[in-house]
Formats: sequence, structure tokens, C-alpha cells
Amino acid sequence: MTASAALRLPEEMLNARPGDKDERSTHFVFEHKLFTVPSVYFAMTADRKPAFHITYGDLCASIETRSLRRGFSIEPESPDDRMLRIVERSLRFVRQIRPNDSIPREVLDGTASWAADERHLVTAHGRLTIQLASWMTGSTTAHIRRDQIASLANSPTVVQRVHGVIGEIARRIGLEPGEKHVITDRIAAFAKEMSYVEAVRERLEVTREIEQKAARLFAIYKTDRVVGDSLMRVAVLMKAPLAAFDIMFSAADQNSADIVGICQNYEEKVAGLRRTRDDLFELYMFWEPILEAWQTVPIERCKAAEETVRKTFQFLARNYPLQTTWKRS
Repeated sequence: MTASAALRLPEEMLNARPGDKDERSTHFVFEHKLFTVPSVYFAMTADRKPAFHITYGDLCASIETRSLRRGFSIEPESPDDRMLRIVERSLRFVRQIRPNDSIPREVLDGTASWAADERHLVTAHGRLTIQLASWMTGSTTAHIRRDQIASLANSPTVVQRVHGVIGEIARRIGLEPGEKHVITDRIAAFAKEMSYVEAVRERLEVTREIEQKAARLFAIYKTDRVVGDSLMRVAVLMKAPLAAFDIMFSAADQNSADIVGICQNYEEKVAGLRRTRDDLFELYMFWEPILEAWQTVPIERCKAAEETVRKTFQFLARNYPLQTTWKRS
């Protein structure tokens, strides 16, 4: 149904009481009666535009939030307009938002509303530990495999170097000899922030499996003109996003290599890392349905494999046409 048709809502849909205004600081609370209609929610459209979705009997519509403002006379800078802006920002972090849901913590205070595992914290702290040990040489941890980081960070050589470097960094940023703990505290806190980047890095590494599984399926379907051709196109189109992921994570690793900057300008560095975390998590959410499909697809001639190939090709062709990279709307 078109947006214009959706604007003519039945009166009985608009007779509920608005939510408590006192919750506006932490919840999606609106004043207009439209937002009290049962079963309404906000979500991205297929072309990644924030929209208001309505299901009521035979009425089923999605209205982009910018059109929603015009259609229901939501004035600029009104409480509902400001809340819609928060909705638009929040859809980077959740797939659906219903009136009175909690506002994501990313929008409220900058922290993450999802959890990284302990292994991601161990990896992040290991990266920073190795970076501390190699601070004098200026080398990075980008070339070290993730499964090697923990053992290398705990090696006697690295531990010994770290003890010597911490004192030098403390002196360089103007701390007193008895304040070396400030360095270790900031490194530990920064590692916790970094653990979210490590978590997304691990999740997006599944894209490498798509490349491998597609190659195995091509060996099965190479004589099939339709599926085989789609698999060849998937192989070509996968190159751009994989290269883009490498660039994004390399940039994150370079940022974490600035040990002195982390210790001296901690808040600024954390703010930058959180922006990177949010960009990467939004990218992961964008890919998640495709990643999940490939995790369970049988590597054999079957309808499930053919449907996964078809959806993957359409996803890549739409979002990663040749010589174009993914970007946030």
C-alpha cells in the first residue's frame, strides 16, 4: 500500500492514550496517537530508508519517516520530531523499534548495547600488550593471526618489554614515577572498548567462508548455466566487500597502535574507536542475513543452495556493483 493510502487511518486506531513523557530520556515515547496503534514499528526499508510500518487488518504499509512527518503534521523540533530523529539514529543498532522500547545505549551514552565475549577482550588486550612491547620500533599487530595473539602477549620476552615501556610512556606524557598504574588502567579500559571491534571482526570473517563455499558449489554447478553463472558473478562481486573489510579493520588496528595517544588523549581515542565500532556493527547487521544463510547451506545440488546463491548474487549486485563500495546511508 502506498504512503498516501496509509495516511487515512481508521479513527479507532488513534484513540489510545500517549505514553509517559517522563520516559523520553530512555525510551521511545511519542505524543501523537498514531504511535499508540497496536503492532506498529520502525525498521529499515529494502533500500535502507528508516520507515514506520503499520499492520492493521488488511492495512499493511510502510511510510518513510520523512513522509511520516509531513503526513501527520509532526512539526520540526517538536518532541515527536526529535524522537523520530533518535529512531533514525537507533536503527543502525537494532532491526526493529516499537513505541516505548528502550533507546539503544549507543545513542544514550555511547556504550554498546550488545555483548562481546571474554575471548574478544583477551584478544584486544593481547593486541595492545604486543603493541606496547613493540612501541619503540613502531610495528603493529596487523600481521599477527588472532589465534597467535594471546600466547605471544604472554611470552616472557613481551612481558619484560612491557614493564620497561610503561615507565617510559608515563614519563613522556608527564606522569609521576608512582603513577605508572594510569597507563595499565587506560590500556585495560581501552582493551574493553576494542573487544567489540574484535567481536565484529570475528563475525565478518565468515564472509571468507562464503568465498570458499561458493567455489565448492561452483564445482558442482559449473555445467548449470544459471546457477553456475551466478556463482561466477558472486566470486567477482565478493572481492570489493572483502577488500573494504580489510581496509576498515586495518584502520582500526592503526588507531590502536598509537599507544601514547591512547594514554594521553584517552577520551578522544575512545570516542573514535566507538565510532568505528558502530560503523562495523552496522555493517555486520547489514550482512547478517547472508552470513547466516551460508552457515547452514548444504554444499550439494539442492534448492536451498540455489536459493542462497540467488539471494547472495542479488545482495551483492544491489549493494556492491563493480567499482562501488558499501556505505552507510
